[in-house]
Amino acid sequence: MLADICLIPQLASATRFNVDISDLTRLAEIRAACNALDAFTRAAPDAQPDAE
Repeated sequence: MLADICLIPQLASATRFNVDISDLTRLAEIRAACNALDAFTRAAPDAQPDAE
């Protein structure tokens, strides 16, 4: 799925670099749906052992 390899990492980067994407409501819905899945939460950058 494209969201697995492209969309979710880009949204994480947008958050990390304080990019305002608040007007992109469909992306927020997709992110919420993905983050509700255990695999996505375990793979999140902040959940990695070497996260700062």
